[in-house]
Amino acid sequence: MYLTANRVAEEGSVSTAPVMEQLDLFTDHMAVQAEKEAKEAELARERKLQEAMLGIKSKFGKNAILKGTNLVDGATAADRNGRIGGHKA
Repeated sequence: MYLTANRVAEEGSVSTAPVMEQLDLFTDHMAVQAEKEAKEAELARERKLQEAMLGIKSKFGKNAILKGTNLVDGATAADRNGRIGGHKA
């Protein structure tokens, strides 16, 4: 398996130039704008959630936040978090 990343840049260094768009008479542009704002709000909320989770994990360790399925009998996530690369060394 291969993983390739091209044109990787810091989030703040990417320019957000306005996108030009052809308007028409049959589209409800207020609804489109409201949908775009709702999507941006959801992305901001998700980003804050991910930053909070990363902060908790960096402060308290990888096992501080786990999915509920990782707490059932036979689950190995908590055990694997303590190993190097998740494997027995």
